[in-house]
Amino acid sequence: MVTSLGSVQIAGLVVAAILLIGGLIIVWAKQKGGWGPRNIQAFGLVLLLPTVVALATLGVIDGPVVATLLGGIAGYVLGGRFSPSAKDKE
Repeated sequence: MVTSLGSVQIAGLVVAAILLIGGLIIVWAKQKGGWGPRNIQAFGLVLLLPTVVALATLGVIDGPVVATLLGGIAGYVLGGRFSPSAKDKE
């Protein structure tokens, strides 16, 4: 089933593509010492967030599902940000 995309959907897909490509470039540039835990988290976030935006824009997933996914992503990012690191535990 092929449907035509509206201007809002095209704009959403463009934003998702920019987030994906820009995020991957930033993660690639920041990884100096290889693929550590933070780099893998950032890479996963860069892949997941634009995917959620694209699926929401296309109407594949509904509002409550989008809110749940974005809340989970926010909890993951902020929860990992404030947890004590190995240096703090010593």
